[in-house]
Amino acid sequence: MLEIRREEVLPPQIYEKERDRIVKEIIEIKKRRRVSTRTFSFLFECKDTVLNQINEMVFIENVHDEEEIRRLIRVYSDLLPGRNELSVSMFIEFDTQDKLIREMPRLAGIEKHVYMTFGNSEIHAIPEEGGRSTDTLESTLQYLRFRFTDKQLSEFMEARNVYIETRHPGGTRRAPGYRRTSWRPSRVSSYRAVEGGARSTNLYRFLTWLMHAFRPQGDGGAGPQGSQGIRPE
Repeated sequence: MLEIRREEVLPPQIYEKERDRIVKEIIEIKKRRRVSTRTFSFLFECKDTVLNQINEMVFIENVHDEEEIRRLIRVYSDLLPGRNELSVSMFIEFDTQDKLIREMPRLAGIEKHVYMTFGNSEIHAIPEEGGRSTDTLESTLQYLRFRFTDKQLSEFMEARNVYIETRHPGGTRRAPGYRRTSWRPSRVSSYRAVEGGARSTNLYRFLTWLMHAFRPQGDGGAGPQGSQGIRPE
């Protein structure tokens, strides 16, 4: 079970000295953990990304109060994936403010229409309790979970294609999944992204960390940096 310990949260003055280095590392981690369509992007959270959000809040707000720091740990720890879970921050992105204002009302409730499909299975994403949207306006950030049964997890690990889909009248998209052409436990080789025939190296990164994230600890296959996620217990 992933958890963030109090001693892992840095004092503002310490974090400030290390901030440039840490931010660069987090950017690289997020590149391996994000897949996108033209409208949506999905960041698969891990301990590194969540801990960084806490450190950033403590630094920006110059927090020294012990009770407040522990409160931030409790709040942000809700983003950590549990057993057989993927925890996802879903971003709604438009390239202009006018388009954002025009399109956002059409996407109200989008967080209830996100699926991961693979093989003969699909998993309906679980949105944050209470949600972040109203009946008429969508938040540009949604928190979701994909929760796997043991059977689904086994099928996922053998699947040749995986997609993240939104099925909403205002925004139906299929995020770049992957097509596996060859894979052995010790090596990930070749993938083809699928979104209108486009190719994307993001899918290679996505599958690489995802396969490692689903492996139990101690299997002899260390995942890439930032690959904490689903570790069946």
